[in-house]
Amino acid sequence: IEIDPLDGSSKVATNGTVGALITVYKRGTREIVASGYVLFGDQTRFVFASKYTPGAFEFAVTQNGRTKSSPPAVPLVPASSE
Repeated sequence: IEIDPLDGSSKVATNGTVGALITVYKRGTREIVASGYVLFGDQTRFVFASKYTPGAFEFAVTQNGRTKSSPPAVPLVPASSE
């Protein structure tokens, strides 16, 4: 697992959005099996995709503390061959 903070340290004092990128590798290899990002700001949001699931999943915590999620999976568009 690797975590890379998004450059937002200067935004903390102004209550701006900051976050982190997350990558999960297959054990013992450099093959990426999942990735996602987390954003912290006026809303906390987590987006996650795995090679084992059909699409990306999105979760958010609203200002009243409730968690909401996107439909079961946000469809991913295949890469273009052009």
